[in-house]
Order: sequence, then C-alpha cells, then structure tokens
Amino acid sequence: MNAYHLSSAEIAGLKLLPKTLKQKREADRVKAVYMLGAGYAVSDVAFILDLCEETVRLHFLPA
Repeated sequence: MNAYHLSSAEIAGLKLLPKTLKQKREADRVKAVYMLGAGYAVSDVAFILDLCEETVRLHFLPA
C-alpha cells in the first residue's frame, strides 16, 4: 500500500502548481508531494529531484 496517498483532485491540483512558483525549493517540494501521491517511490523522487530521501519524506508531512 502506498503510504503517500492523494486523491485524484489533489494530484490534479498539484500537477501545474510548480510552474507558478518562483522559488525552486518551493517548486521541488510541490513536485515531491505530487510524485509521492502519484505512486513514485521515495528513492525515485529523491533521485529525480536530487534530494535526500529524508527530505522527500519530510515534504509530504502536513504543515
């Protein structure tokens, strides 16, 4: 089971958001949440975004 579950509506809302953000760090955070919610593994997201796995996990936590 995917521990990082998002609804289809949440995934759709996050998909285009990174393009509207000016800071790369914020965009990467949104991308990480989107990718985890879409079913990517933490290790894959970390590799793609060039982040450590713990950082990717922390991005999914609620604020």
